[in-house]
Amino acid sequence: MEEFAALIRELDSTNKTTVKVAALMRYFQRVPNKDKVWAIAILSHRRPPRPVNTTLLRTFAAELANIPLWLFEESYHIVGDLAETIALVIP
Repeated sequence: MEEFAALIRELDSTNKTTVKVAALMRYFQRVPNKDKVWAIAILSHRRPPRPVNTTLLRTFAAELANIPLWLFEESYHIVGDLAETIALVIP
């Protein structure tokens, strides 16, 4: 992640295409293949679909917290943020 963050900072710091291409070349020479794939996906705006959608996250969180789904949904409505709600209800 640090390598990718550094790449984004470097790309954002210039308007010169040659400098951007050089930064991309250095990045792709340094990082493992798994990171290369993610960088290409993010930079091309073609991220893969999420393996778990928010409906499943809410269902799993309610099950892990051992509360009915309706109670989780009401809590989510009050909190307003799914990640925070999950963090609050899961033991």
